[in-house]
Amino acid sequence: MAQVPPRDAAADVRELAPGLWLLRTPLPGHSTGSLNSYLITGGGRAAVVDTPWGTPDVIGAFADRIAATGTSPSAVGHVLVTHHHEDHSGAAGWLQEHSGSEVVMSARDHAVLRRRTGPDQGGYGAELGDWLDAVGADTGTRAYAFDQQRALGARLYALPRVRCAGDGDTVRVGDWCLDVVETPGHTPGHLCFVERRRGLVFAGDHVFRRRRGNAVARPPSVPRPVASYWQSMAKLLATGAGTVLPGHGEPFTDLAARAGELAGFRERKRAEVVGLAAEPATAWQVARRMRRRQRWEDLNGNARLAATGEALAYLLDARDAGLVTGTTSTPRLWTSTPTAVGPRDDRKEHRT
Repeated sequence: MAQVPPRDAAADVRELAPGLWLLRTPLPGHSTGSLNSYLITGGGRAAVVDTPWGTPDVIGAFADRIAATGTSPSAVGHVLVTHHHEDHSGAAGWLQEHSGSEVVMSARDHAVLRRRTGPDQGGYGAELGDWLDAVGADTGTRAYAFDQQRALGARLYALPRVRCAGDGDTVRVGDWCLDVVETPGHTPGHLCFVERRRGLVFAGDHVFRRRRGNAVARPPSVPRPVASYWQSMAKLLATGAGTVLPGHGEPFTDLAARAGELAGFRERKRAEVVGLAAEPATAWQVARRMRRRQRWEDLNGNARLAATGEALAYLLDARDAGLVTGTTSTPRLWTSTPTAVGPRDDRKEHRT
């Protein structure tokens, strides 16, 4: 496993507002390169939103970043986890063990975390195998997917004790009041935490400044990821909060404007998969031909799995709109309906 390179922790620590710190911890080999955690201080014990991998080197770097704010990890009373992925939940158990902190996440994602890392991993493995069969994944990526699942436990420090939270719940940290908003789409139980008085959204992987919409149909997922994602977006917009603190990349303002941009992206991606299904194709075949900045041949196994999950999510969205149909065979074949509009795009990749 790649090690965290030596660097000045202070360069990855930024005070965004009084009592609010951005902590950026490197994740060597991860597609985004790092995780944004957010530390809230002032008035009693501190809170952290999201934690990086639970490996010793990453935990060491994370602890250095907390200390650079003048806060001891033992002062953290709450750990708010937006979703179960190990780059957001990995060190939650470490903070709980060392500070007695309360870990908050959704019941649905907590159940997923237990299934993926607990004694019933075989059940999750069967679900993963069924999905790989259905999308028509190739042999190499199938092997990668199972290797990735087996390696997951090494990036989770321990399975923490969790207080499950959902819509209508709040977490108070000093004079901060964080409303819990359930935002499924990226994962079944993704949460955002909204501080209405300050107009802030701790968004995890729901929305980013640059990256596209993050709905995926990959186990475990909701049945209609894109539709669920947009229902979640509507809930966030209804809070009136506009400044977004994402799990990766830079914070940004004007959530409503970004949502408008992503709505256009949804329409383009749905039209693209409809065109690519002009002749029967698996989700894997559609993913290979979708527009992207890198050639398919240059993508690693995780990127190919993510691309296939995205393709399937938009095929399901197109199905709900009556634009494609899917067989019940294995692998599942998708075909544009006679009413669908859009020529087939045979280009394997091109830059955007």
